[in-house]
Amino acid sequence: MGAEYLHGFYLGDLFIEPLNGRVTGPAGETHLPPTAADVLLCLVATPGDHVSREYLIEQVWGDGHGSSEALNHAISEIRHALGDHADDPCYIQTLPTRGYRLIVEPTPTPGTRPEDCAPPPAVGPRWWQALLRHGVIQASVAYLVAGWLLIQVADATFEQIGLPAWSEQFVTFVVIGGLPILVLLAWSFEFVGVRVETDRGTQSGGIFQGLERNYLAIFIAYGVAALGAGVYQGTVGFEGAAAPPVVAAQSEPELIPVVENSVAVLRLATFDDSPETKAFSDGLSEDILDGLARIPGLAVSARGDAWSLPTNVSSEQVRHRLRVANYLEGSVRFLDDTLRVVVQFIDSQTGFHRFSRDFEIGIASTRDMQEEITRLVVANLKVAVDDRALDTGDYATADPDAYVHYMVGREAANRPRTMANYDEAIAHFNRALALDAGFPAAHAGLCAAHISRYEFWEDTADIARAEEACSRAMSIAPRLPVVINTNASLRRLTGRYAEAESLYATALDIDGQNAIALHGLADLRVRAQRFDEAERYVQRAFELQPGNWRALNVLGEMYFRMGRWADAADAYRKVVFLDPENFVVLGNLAATSMMFGDFDSARDALLKSTSIEQDPLHVSNLAIVWYYEGEYGDAIDTFRQAIELAPLSVANHIGLADALLVTGNEREAQSAYAEAERLASDQLMAAPNDGEALSYLAWAQAMTGDDDAPATAQRAIELDPGDYYAHYYKALVELRAGDTDAAVDAAERALDAGYPVAVLAAEPILEGLWDNSRFVALMARHSVGGQQK
Repeated sequence: MGAEYLHGFYLGDLFIEPLNGRVTGPAGETHLPPTAADVLLCLVATPGDHVSREYLIEQVWGDGHGSSEALNHAISEIRHALGDHADDPCYIQTLPTRGYRLIVEPTPTPGTRPEDCAPPPAVGPRWWQALLRHGVIQASVAYLVAGWLLIQVADATFEQIGLPAWSEQFVTFVVIGGLPILVLLAWSFEFVGVRVETDRGTQSGGIFQGLERNYLAIFIAYGVAALGAGVYQGTVGFEGAAAPPVVAAQSEPELIPVVENSVAVLRLATFDDSPETKAFSDGLSEDILDGLARIPGLAVSARGDAWSLPTNVSSEQVRHRLRVANYLEGSVRFLDDTLRVVVQFIDSQTGFHRFSRDFEIGIASTRDMQEEITRLVVANLKVAVDDRALDTGDYATADPDAYVHYMVGREAANRPRTMANYDEAIAHFNRALALDAGFPAAHAGLCAAHISRYEFWEDTADIARAEEACSRAMSIAPRLPVVINTNASLRRLTGRYAEAESLYATALDIDGQNAIALHGLADLRVRAQRFDEAERYVQRAFELQPGNWRALNVLGEMYFRMGRWADAADAYRKVVFLDPENFVVLGNLAATSMMFGDFDSARDALLKSTSIEQDPLHVSNLAIVWYYEGEYGDAIDTFRQAIELAPLSVANHIGLADALLVTGNEREAQSAYAEAERLASDQLMAAPNDGEALSYLAWAQAMTGDDDAPATAQRAIELDPGDYYAHYYKALVELRAGDTDAAVDAAERALDAGYPVAVLAAEPILEGLWDNSRFVALMARHSVGGQQK
């Protein structure tokens, strides 16, 4: 007869002590007579079940004793003690002529006194306790957990299995819309088995009891919400998935069209492992490529892209990767004093040969062979060509060993940008010149290698060596395109823009297909804010070299400098699509993400890029991302890593100094600013018109207390009024000087020139301006939708 309940149990929030005849609840204590307690114990023994009147009489009064009247009286006493009512029962339900049922689950508690067995103190206000007793909290938590799982499954699988774009929104709508339905059901009803009864809120507020009474409500809520969502979809309709904010930067690029009269020259294979044979073969391949590139109306894939493909590559791979209609492949073999060369011209769509030729010639006759191959290609493509276009220029040297060193040096210079590669290239160019001091292409190669080394290492000694080599090349072969291009690049680097433009124009007069000259002119047009002309030059260069990742990269860089970051990202993504492991373009793509303020994407791309190659520029950019994200410890460590890779880089020392400054490490910051000031001054000695070096110098001067800082910043602006970085550093300098109005003016000019508002907002050094109403209004005006920081 419920012996385990003798010492006390709970019915909802009522504590019943049968042995003491006492009921304790929120309203106080009431008395429970012994006979009534015995009847209640019989009901408690089988909660929720029908207990007959006969059974109760026999158990409480014994066989042959008791009566229906006595039982009715005992039930009345129980209801009085519990505060229950026969017409609207909360605890005991009358089953007419049959018996009674306890409709609340009892909770046994050991102990003999209420203070021994009392429930834990109520947590929270009364309304919270009421929600627990009705099971609303328990059911809602279970509902939301299940809803979160449904949304995750929808996000991960619906697109993969081909469900429509609105299906994910449908699931989200169901989860959100079903919650208020569940709350209403859980508060109003309780579900006992398959029965639905009114919930009076007198049950236990335990976790499992509340959930057990309302689990059906969860399914009903989902069902009703799904029905409503279905009606909405059938009448109004959900929209497809919203596009990301930067559509152009995140959409998968389409394949570049295949140009009709286009060709790639693959690297000619060799039959031995001799580096001399390989270098000679590469040189011959490149000479053939250069000769074809001079033909007007013929688009030729760049050497770097064509040679990135493996030997024996399929026609399908060539067409997909290089986007050319035809390609040339073959092999080179030395036989005593003769050279055996086999070339095959292949249609990339069908894989069929258009022609195949083999040559057995002396080394001195390679130029004649190259011209014959060029004529065969031209004839097969039916391109109209002037014979003068077949003149490849005087790259030749009388010394075959000098030519081999030249080709090995050129191959090293075209590898990924590392100091080791540049030093190797310089060494081979010097060896070639030691064998033939009048070899103009080797002088031009030496000049180009020193230019690249300076851009990588920022050693001003490289500028002087480049000047010497370029001058020597020009004195020997002033109309050789490679010599003219290199001299123009040197002048562009050192700020002699008028001279550079004149040289690039001369190169185009000699060879209208000169893509390097077109790229150089595009860069000069960007500096002059003549963006339409710049874009035409780059597009023309790209059409000459379809599939050339470098042309796409130059296009992206031009868009980047114009502030057209979505277009830049689109160009970079096309390269990544063609070559997913291209660390250079991965780093450039990260820079576009940074401009949009998407520092997470920028960080991920830079981590991938630097895992492929520890390029100093991209390591430095990774440090900048850490800095903007407020991870100053990571920023400091990464800037120091960048300085180890490029110790003469002013940008790296400036970045380190800024990161140290915002962490309060004033002493080390001052040391880094002083080093940046020294390095920038050295660079300006070699290149007085270097606007970037001037901007860095101005900021370093401001931080070391040099009064010349404002004048230096102004000079950088005068050199290139459209350079938003110059205006940005002017703002920093003015803020450091305490002139807030001038700082806001400079920040406004930087934003108007294209400086990204997201990056400006992330700059901790400018936090002092956020109390300035002009600056806040300025940022709001330039932010998307007028949003402030």
